[in-house]
Amino acid sequence: LDFGIALHTTLQTYLAAKPQGREAATRAAVRAALTSTWSEEDGPWDSPDRRRTRWTLVRTAVWYDEVYGAEEMRLLEIQGAPAVEVGFRIPTQKLTPDGDPYRLAGYLDAMVEVEQGTWVIDFKSTTGSLSGHYWDQYSPSNQMSMYNLGRRVVLPDAIKGILVSAVQLGVGFSRFERKPIYRTRDQSEEYLQTIYDTIAEAEMWAEKGRWPMTE
Repeated sequence: LDFGIALHTTLQTYLAAKPQGREAATRAAVRAALTSTWSEEDGPWDSPDRRRTRWTLVRTAVWYDEVYGAEEMRLLEIQGAPAVEVGFRIPTQKLTPDGDPYRLAGYLDAMVEVEQGTWVIDFKSTTGSLSGHYWDQYSPSNQMSMYNLGRRVVLPDAIKGILVSAVQLGVGFSRFERKPIYRTRDQSEEYLQTIYDTIAEAEMWAEKGRWPMTE
Protein backbone atom coordinates (compact mmCIF):
# COMPACT_ATOMS: atom_id res chain seq x y z
CA LEU A 1 0.00 0.00 0.00
CA ASP A 2 2.79 2.44 0.89
CA PHE A 3 4.55 1.80 -2.41
CA GLY A 4 1.31 2.20 -4.36
CA ILE A 5 0.61 5.58 -2.75
CA ALA A 6 4.16 6.74 -3.46
CA LEU A 7 3.86 5.56 -7.08
CA HIS A 8 0.63 7.51 -7.53
CA THR A 9 2.22 10.65 -6.11
CA THR A 10 5.31 10.24 -8.30
CA LEU A 11 3.47 9.76 -11.60
CA GLN A 12 0.85 12.41 -10.86
CA THR A 13 3.74 14.81 -10.22
CA TYR A 14 5.25 13.83 -13.57
CA LEU A 15 2.03 14.62 -15.42
CA ALA A 16 1.59 17.95 -13.62
CA ALA A 17 5.14 19.03 -14.52
CA LYS A 18 5.08 17.72 -18.11
CA PRO A 19 4.18 21.13 -19.66
CA GLN A 20 7.59 22.35 -18.46
CA GLY A 21 9.32 19.71 -20.55
CA ARG A 22 10.33 16.09 -20.16
CA GLU A 23 13.51 16.76 -18.19
CA ALA A 24 11.69 19.02 -15.73
CA ALA A 25 8.90 16.46 -15.35
CA THR A 26 11.35 13.63 -14.72
CA ARG A 27 13.25 15.68 -12.15
CA ALA A 28 9.99 16.56 -10.38
CA ALA A 29 8.91 12.91 -10.40
CA VAL A 30 12.24 11.71 -8.99
CA ARG A 31 12.04 14.35 -6.27
CA ALA A 32 8.51 13.23 -5.43
CA ALA A 33 9.67 9.60 -5.31
CA LEU A 34 12.45 10.43 -2.88
CA THR A 35 10.42 12.69 -0.61
CA SER A 36 7.44 10.34 -0.47
CA THR A 37 9.70 7.54 0.76
CA TRP A 38 11.45 9.60 3.42
CA SER A 39 10.39 10.00 7.05
CA GLU A 40 11.70 12.67 9.42
CA GLU A 41 11.68 10.09 12.19
CA ASP A 42 13.05 7.04 10.37
CA GLY A 43 14.91 8.46 7.37
CA PRO A 44 14.73 6.64 3.99
CA TRP A 45 12.11 3.98 3.54
CA ASP A 46 13.50 0.48 4.11
CA SER A 47 11.30 -1.94 2.18
CA PRO A 48 11.41 -5.70 2.86
CA ASP A 49 10.41 -6.33 -0.79
CA ARG A 50 13.35 -5.82 -3.16
CA ARG A 51 10.90 -5.17 -6.01
CA ARG A 52 9.24 -2.28 -4.15
CA THR A 53 12.02 0.00 -2.90
CA ARG A 54 13.04 3.64 -3.16
CA TRP A 55 15.37 2.63 -5.98
CA THR A 56 12.72 0.80 -8.00
CA LEU A 57 10.35 3.76 -7.52
CA VAL A 58 12.96 6.22 -8.82
CA ARG A 59 13.76 3.87 -11.68
CA THR A 60 10.08 3.61 -12.53
CA ALA A 61 9.81 7.42 -12.66
CA VAL A 62 12.76 7.68 -15.06
CA TRP A 63 11.68 4.78 -17.25
CA TYR A 64 8.10 6.08 -17.36
CA ASP A 65 9.46 9.12 -19.19
CA GLU A 66 11.49 6.91 -21.54
CA VAL A 67 8.38 4.94 -22.47
CA TYR A 68 5.73 7.68 -22.53
CA GLY A 69 7.65 10.96 -22.55
CA ALA A 70 7.35 11.55 -26.30
CA GLU A 71 3.58 11.09 -26.12
CA GLU A 72 1.39 14.17 -26.32
CA MET A 73 -0.49 13.84 -23.04
CA ARG A 74 -2.03 16.85 -21.35
CA LEU A 75 -3.23 16.86 -17.76
CA LEU A 76 -6.62 18.55 -17.58
CA GLU A 77 -7.51 21.31 -15.16
CA ILE A 78 -10.71 21.54 -13.14
CA GLN A 79 -11.55 24.92 -11.68
CA GLY A 80 -7.98 26.06 -12.26
CA ALA A 81 -6.33 23.13 -10.47
CA PRO A 82 -4.54 20.09 -11.99
CA ALA A 83 -6.99 17.22 -12.43
CA VAL A 84 -5.33 14.77 -10.02
CA GLU A 85 -7.11 13.04 -7.16
CA VAL A 86 -10.41 14.36 -8.49
CA GLY A 87 -13.15 13.64 -5.97
CA PHE A 88 -16.70 12.71 -6.89
CA ARG A 89 -19.91 12.21 -4.92
CA ILE A 90 -22.94 10.60 -6.54
CA PRO A 91 -26.33 10.81 -4.80
CA THR A 92 -28.36 7.67 -5.50
CA GLN A 93 -32.09 7.05 -5.66
CA LYS A 94 -31.81 4.80 -2.62
CA LEU A 95 -32.68 6.62 0.63
CA THR A 96 -31.34 6.03 4.13
CA PRO A 97 -33.78 5.39 7.01
CA ASP A 98 -33.44 9.13 7.75
CA GLY A 99 -34.59 10.01 4.25
CA ASP A 100 -31.22 11.16 2.90
CA PRO A 101 -29.86 9.65 -0.32
CA TYR A 102 -27.03 7.18 -0.07
CA ARG A 103 -23.97 8.60 -1.83
CA LEU A 104 -21.23 6.89 -3.77
CA ALA A 105 -17.86 8.62 -3.43
CA GLY A 106 -14.31 8.17 -4.61
CA TYR A 107 -11.26 9.76 -6.22
CA LEU A 108 -9.93 9.57 -9.78
CA ASP A 109 -6.13 9.41 -10.10
CA ALA A 110 -5.85 11.86 -13.00
CA MET A 111 -7.75 13.12 -16.03
CA VAL A 112 -5.74 13.46 -19.21
CA GLU A 113 -6.10 14.29 -22.87
CA VAL A 114 -4.23 12.27 -25.50
CA GLU A 115 -4.58 11.90 -29.25
CA GLN A 116 -7.25 9.24 -28.77
CA GLY A 117 -9.41 11.48 -26.57
CA THR A 118 -9.95 12.33 -22.90
CA TRP A 119 -9.50 9.63 -20.27
CA VAL A 120 -9.32 8.97 -16.58
CA ILE A 121 -5.89 7.43 -16.02
CA ASP A 122 -5.52 4.99 -13.14
CA PHE A 123 -2.03 3.96 -12.04
CA LYS A 124 -1.44 0.37 -10.98
CA SER A 125 1.62 -1.64 -9.95
CA THR A 126 2.17 -5.37 -9.70
CA THR A 127 5.01 -7.81 -9.22
CA GLY A 128 3.22 -10.33 -11.41
CA SER A 129 3.18 -10.57 -15.19
CA LEU A 130 1.08 -8.13 -17.22
CA SER A 131 -0.62 -11.04 -18.90
CA GLY A 132 -4.21 -11.50 -20.00
CA HIS A 133 -4.94 -12.92 -16.56
CA TYR A 134 -3.80 -9.64 -14.98
CA TRP A 135 -6.06 -7.55 -17.21
CA ASP A 136 -9.06 -9.85 -16.72
CA GLN A 137 -9.36 -8.65 -13.11
CA TYR A 138 -10.71 -5.28 -14.29
CA SER A 139 -13.80 -6.71 -16.00
CA PRO A 140 -15.75 -7.19 -13.85
CA SER A 141 -14.26 -4.92 -11.18
CA ASN A 142 -16.08 -2.97 -8.50
CA GLN A 143 -13.40 -0.26 -8.58
CA MET A 144 -13.48 0.23 -12.36
CA SER A 145 -17.29 0.24 -12.43
CA MET A 146 -17.32 2.89 -9.68
CA TYR A 147 -14.75 5.00 -11.54
CA ASN A 148 -16.85 4.82 -14.68
CA LEU A 149 -19.79 6.17 -12.72
CA GLY A 150 -17.57 8.89 -11.28
CA ARG A 151 -16.21 10.05 -14.61
CA ARG A 152 -19.78 10.47 -15.91
CA VAL A 153 -20.37 12.91 -13.05
CA VAL A 154 -17.13 14.89 -13.35
CA LEU A 155 -17.17 15.29 -17.16
CA PRO A 156 -20.34 13.58 -18.40
CA ASP A 157 -19.75 13.64 -22.14
CA ALA A 158 -16.02 14.18 -22.61
CA ILE A 159 -14.32 11.16 -21.03
CA LYS A 160 -14.11 7.98 -23.10
CA GLY A 161 -13.32 5.60 -20.23
CA ILE A 162 -10.68 4.47 -17.78
CA LEU A 163 -7.10 4.05 -19.01
CA VAL A 164 -5.29 1.68 -16.64
CA SER A 165 -1.56 2.43 -16.68
CA ALA A 166 0.17 -0.56 -15.12
CA VAL A 167 3.79 -1.19 -14.25
CA GLN A 168 5.26 -4.60 -13.55
CA LEU A 169 8.02 -4.29 -10.94
CA GLY A 170 11.06 -6.51 -10.84
CA VAL A 171 14.34 -6.26 -8.99
CA GLY A 172 16.06 -5.14 -12.18
CA PHE A 173 13.29 -3.83 -14.41
CA SER A 174 10.06 -1.84 -14.67
CA ARG A 175 7.73 -2.91 -17.48
CA PHE A 176 4.82 -0.73 -18.59
CA GLU A 177 1.53 -1.41 -20.31
CA ARG A 178 -1.75 0.45 -20.74
CA LYS A 179 -5.22 -0.75 -21.58
CA PRO A 180 -8.60 1.01 -21.77
CA ILE A 181 -11.38 -0.25 -19.52
CA TYR A 182 -14.92 0.47 -20.70
CA ARG A 183 -18.39 0.20 -19.24
CA THR A 184 -21.51 0.68 -21.33
CA ARG A 185 -24.46 2.62 -19.94
CA ASP A 186 -26.36 -0.65 -19.58
CA GLN A 187 -23.49 -2.10 -17.55
CA SER A 188 -23.38 1.00 -15.36
CA GLU A 189 -27.13 0.77 -14.75
CA GLU A 190 -26.78 -2.89 -13.82
CA TYR A 191 -23.91 -2.02 -11.46
CA LEU A 192 -26.06 0.64 -9.77
CA GLN A 193 -28.85 -1.87 -9.29
CA THR A 194 -26.38 -4.29 -7.73
CA ILE A 195 -25.37 -1.55 -5.28
CA TYR A 196 -29.04 -0.96 -4.41
CA ASP A 197 -29.52 -4.69 -3.82
CA THR A 198 -26.46 -4.78 -1.56
CA ILE A 199 -27.72 -1.80 0.46
CA ALA A 200 -31.14 -3.41 0.82
CA GLU A 201 -29.57 -6.62 2.10
CA ALA A 202 -27.38 -4.69 4.57
CA GLU A 203 -30.44 -2.81 5.86
CA MET A 204 -32.33 -6.08 6.31
CA TRP A 205 -29.58 -7.59 8.45
CA ALA A 206 -29.21 -4.34 10.40
CA GLU A 207 -32.90 -4.47 11.28
CA LYS A 208 -32.46 -8.06 12.45
CA GLY A 209 -29.42 -7.05 14.50
CA ARG A 210 -27.24 -9.60 12.74
CA TRP A 211 -24.13 -9.27 10.60
CA PRO A 212 -23.54 -12.57 8.76
CA MET A 213 -19.91 -13.49 8.21
CA THR A 214 -18.94 -13.33 4.55
CA GLU A 215 -15.87 -15.31 3.57
